[in-house]
Amino acid sequence: MNPKRIQTFYKSKTSGGNLSNLARFLSDTKYADEFKIGHINSLWHIMVDIQRTIDGLSPNFQDAIKHVNHSTLFQNITYSENLKMLPFKQLKKELSYLKNHLDKAMADFGWNRKGLKTGLVSKKLTKFKTDRRGFTAFDKTGLSTTDPKYPVIEHFYTLGQVGTWIMIWDCLIERWKIEFDKNGLPKNIIGLDYVNQIYPTFHLTTWTTKEENDRLKKIVDKIIKEYTNTEGIVSWDLIREDLKDARHYMEAGIVFHTEDIQIGKTLPIHPALVTQSLRDLKGKKTKIKQTHSYW
Repeated sequence: MNPKRIQTFYKSKTSGGNLSNLARFLSDTKYADEFKIGHINSLWHIMVDIQRTIDGLSPNFQDAIKHVNHSTLFQNITYSENLKMLPFKQLKKELSYLKNHLDKAMADFGWNRKGLKTGLVSKKLTKFKTDRRGFTAFDKTGLSTTDPKYPVIEHFYTLGQVGTWIMIWDCLIERWKIEFDKNGLPKNIIGLDYVNQIYPTFHLTTWTTKEENDRLKKIVDKIIKEYTNTEGIVSWDLIREDLKDARHYMEAGIVFHTEDIQIGKTLPIHPALVTQSLRDLKGKKTKIKQTHSYW
């Protein structure tokens, strides 16, 4: 951790005088240097919105009305406890407003919404050029966005399918929780070490072809179904571990170029920050076709 950040942490106190761990949020992690203040604020707002919603304080008016009805129907059970027991299909419907908001917020990380670039590029992508600024870019000549060979940025944890749901579930089971003091101000984050270790990896991105990207989505859907029990409850922890091991990439048959490739202006993150399971998918050297410079 940066010495100045450590000093700030130990000076950070709640109004009650107790030490707070808030200053360690996304700073006490090996990915700390990769996040700008805007990213930190965004993830903080995401977590606040998740907790507020599952506690029954949704900013959506229609949800607020439903929660009033809920308090009448379920007097002996909290709203969050009820959510944990809902089959996934019903949970998606119940939290649709929150989910749509989170998907947009989670995607808005990194330069030009491209997350934390790993420098990993599928071996199926072999045509490159130099753009007007002198940076390497994909040569998309003759390709439409629907072409199977079109280059696509891919989040390692497929945010819309898995990443946001894992965060919601983590909050539901209180793997993390924001604590507030008597004045309603945040004072501590329970489970902060888990948040700092796991959530940054949700933003790791690779480059694949559209065909590979579509294949990944189908495989992730299959994995979700595999870990859904007869009552419709999803084991998100098991899914997270499978994706951490790059099961979806392996089943999709994706292999990366041996060399890390910088696409555009933004440098890839340090290789040590890239999940080992992804690095293990680097294949033998492939001849990369340099077509032409920008004109």
